[in-house]
Amino acid sequence: MLRTTLALFVIAAAVVFSFQSNWLVFTNDEGILLEPAQWTAAGLRPYVDFFAYMSPPGSYWLQALVFRLFGISLRAGRLLVILDFACQCALLFWLTARFSSRRAGFVVTFLFFVFQATVPGLLTPQHRWDSATLATFSIALSIAARGNSERVLSCLAGMAAAGAALCTPSIALIGLATAVFLFDAIAYFAAGAATVAAAASAYMLHAGMFAAFLDQIRWLRHNYTAVNGMAYGSVIGGYSGILIGSNPLDTGIRIGLVVCLALPALLPPLSVAGWVSRFLRHRVEDWRPIAYLIACSAAFIIATLPRPDLMHLSFAAVPAYALAAIWIARYSPPRAAAWVSVWFGLWACFFAFNAASGFARLQTANSPVGQLRVAPDQAVDLRRALATIHPDDGLYVHPYMPLLYFLTQARNPTRFAFLGPGMMTTVEESEALRELSRKPPQWVFYLPLTREEFLRVFPGGSGLNQRFEQMEGWITANYQPVNPPLTLSGYQLWSRIPSRTTE
Repeated sequence: MLRTTLALFVIAAAVVFSFQSNWLVFTNDEGILLEPAQWTAAGLRPYVDFFAYMSPPGSYWLQALVFRLFGISLRAGRLLVILDFACQCALLFWLTARFSSRRAGFVVTFLFFVFQATVPGLLTPQHRWDSATLATFSIALSIAARGNSERVLSCLAGMAAAGAALCTPSIALIGLATAVFLFDAIAYFAAGAATVAAAASAYMLHAGMFAAFLDQIRWLRHNYTAVNGMAYGSVIGGYSGILIGSNPLDTGIRIGLVVCLALPALLPPLSVAGWVSRFLRHRVEDWRPIAYLIACSAAFIIATLPRPDLMHLSFAAVPAYALAAIWIARYSPPRAAAWVSVWFGLWACFFAFNAASGFARLQTANSPVGQLRVAPDQAVDLRRALATIHPDDGLYVHPYMPLLYFLTQARNPTRFAFLGPGMMTTVEESEALRELSRKPPQWVFYLPLTREEFLRVFPGGSGLNQRFEQMEGWITANYQPVNPPLTLSGYQLWSRIPSRTTE
């Protein structure tokens, strides 16, 4: 089974790389990792030399390593997330096949692959992809460790768990569940985790980062939660616009579409309910690893708080997919299992066809980070922006979308990759404004963020102010929109008025 698992990893990585590695989708989050990782690759220190939004710095280090090995390009920026996703596909097959059948493993891996890979913007760099993949790898190692090379595999499981926490601290909950599961070998698990934690801490102390890193953790605890609260399984903008169709048939199709999209939110409670019901009525073989998978699925959900929306649940959906597939393969009537497979399989074919059609319509654009594939309605403005803004030109993007720095390879005069509305305070705003005033950039990408748009993306931020009055006043006083206008993903390109700013 190991050979098949490795083969699935290679196939999944190759297929996704072939169409996702340079498919440009404008998302707010992608540049949050790519821009600081590029700074890290150039030798700057997170938390000290620039504002590092994430804590701790595991994903910065991983992405910086990829940039140092393969150079700065969008393909290199996507390589890590593609490997993450391929690893999750392979681990899903292994977990499902181990506790049910290879056939069930192939079916659920195919569905997982299609439903995840075809969601626009999902397979873009994100620290939660790294942490979820390392945590899932730790889970698989822990299951394999029981009764087979317990010491070595338990130690490796601990190292993977610690690596996951270095990317997303809350994912350490998986480590707690694993420590209980591997109680007989907890010393080896703890030794592996301690080795990684000690090495990371020693490096940060040596680099003079550790105190600033602790300050950033405190900052996030105070600033992140209020603006980012969302309901379990929610999507930005809500489901109503997707579900309501013009006629009953259209509405039925939309419901089926939403069910497939929402599987990362639907499967955890459904699979847990099915297994708990089974535990209460019958003896379950391999109940310990199944209970462990249930605990890990719950821990993954808790780790997404305060933003357990559909996207964040999608990063860590493997345990829930595996639990559902194992239950169906073991306990549902064969005919029912076949109908479920066929129904979801048809939807998967629809998703794949739709993604392939979208890929065929893409246009190309040359950029400082390689050739890009972009939607036709964005291609003209993207080409014009790349022809206007040259690498090392001064550029400031306000308030978010740091991906624009990476695509243009323009120079950000501030230490902030973005100013998060409702999250950043006047302290960060004033610091960024001082840096801009000292050396005003030639260009500004500016989004006049409305209250409605802010609450659409951050529904929990109703009591927060999304405006940066000082910064916005400085921009409008010293910059003007280019003529003819140029807009990328809502951001208008403005140019500096020389008589009103000084170097």
